[in-house]
Amino acid sequence: MRWNLTQSTYQFNRWKLEQSETAEIKYNKASHSFRITANDKRLFFIDKTGFFQNKFLVRTEYSVIAAEIHPKKMNSGIMVFDNKKYHYELKEKSITVSRNKDQFLLCVEIDDTTPLDQLELYSLLFSTLRAVVFQPVVA
Repeated sequence: MRWNLTQSTYQFNRWKLEQSETAEIKYNKASHSFRITANDKRLFFIDKTGFFQNKFLVRTEYSVIAAEIHPKKMNSGIMVFDNKKYHYELKEKSITVSRNKDQFLLCVEIDDTTPLDQLELYSLLFSTLRAVVFQPVVA
C-alpha cells in the first residue's frame, strides 16, 4: 500500500491510498483538520494537549475523541484507536504499524514529493488504520 500525494496547494494536501478504491484524505494545514473518505465521509481535527506530556487527540466533527497519539521519539510512538494500542514508526517515507512491538500489522509507503509535518503524518496514520484495519459498517 502507498499514500500518493495527488494534489498540493499552499493550504491543502490531497492524498489517495493506492490499492484502495475509496480511501482518500484532504489535509488542511491551517485548521489542522482532515477529511477522510473511506467507506464513509468524515471530518477530523488534530489537537495537541497536555502540559507535561506530549499527546495529540484526533477528534470527530462532533468533538468526540476518536484516537490518542503519544509520540515517544520524533517519528515513533503509540496510537490508541478503537480501545487498542498500535505502535507506529516512520522510516524512510514508510509508516510501520504493529499491535505489539513484535506483532507486525502493516507497512504503508508515503509519496516523498513533499515533506510531512507532524500533524499530517498523524492524519495519514489515523486514516490508514481507519481505512485498512477498522472498517466501519455503513448502513
